[in-house]
Amino acid sequence: MKLRSISCCISAFFVTLIASSSSIKAQNKYQPYFELGGAKYFNQKSSTASIYDLFIPLLQKDNQLFFTDLRILDRSGSSFEGNAHIGYRKLYSATKQIIGIYGAFDRRHSDNKNIFNQLTLGFEYWQNKLFIGGNIYRVVGENIQPIKEITIEEKQKAAEKNIARLKLKDRYYEQAVSGIDAELGYVIIDNLTTYVGGYYFASKDTDTIVGPKIRLIYDFKPTNKHILVV
Repeated sequence: MKLRSISCCISAFFVTLIASSSSIKAQNKYQPYFELGGAKYFNQKSSTASIYDLFIPLLQKDNQLFFTDLRILDRSGSSFEGNAHIGYRKLYSATKQIIGIYGAFDRRHSDNKNIFNQLTLGFEYWQNKLFIGGNIYRVVGENIQPIKEITIEEKQKAAEKNIARLKLKDRYYEQAVSGIDAELGYVIIDNLTTYVGGYYFASKDTDTIVGPKIRLIYDFKPTNKHILVV
């Protein structure tokens, strides 16, 4: 889901979750870890975001893993976004490969104080230090919500910020739209990974939102093998 002004919030309880997982550290290949990073989007006014991500293994058996992933995106401006993932990974130790799928629920709080929800379905593939992945985003619930009347000057500012607005019955509305994205990633040095990709969001009632993006992520964890803890 993309807003022309994006958004959201989610509560954090990182310390408690890490502590509760420490007792099973010895027998598990995967351990909880925290990621901190940033993203740059190239066709939006709200063009940067801080990323906070907590990865928590739920069930590990042989080379299979079920996990949850709690993430916060704090965008430039006042918009906020949080999501919770549930996923599955299959590890191939001999070839240093991982194949995974996941689903997520996202909640976004926009600059205009509207709240939007979406579902995400994604896949991931790792070959040693190389990553390929993508997502499909589907808005759920109310995708058009009203905002206050704005002046001519505010209209100009809204256009400059690429905020999607529909004028219906002399009121202005903010709309969330569904879409897709894809990324290539590479582990540059121990625990530091860069991602490049693009996104496409469209609706018949708004302009298409399409463009490139980059991310840089650092993993706070004891291993230097990125996610390939085998």
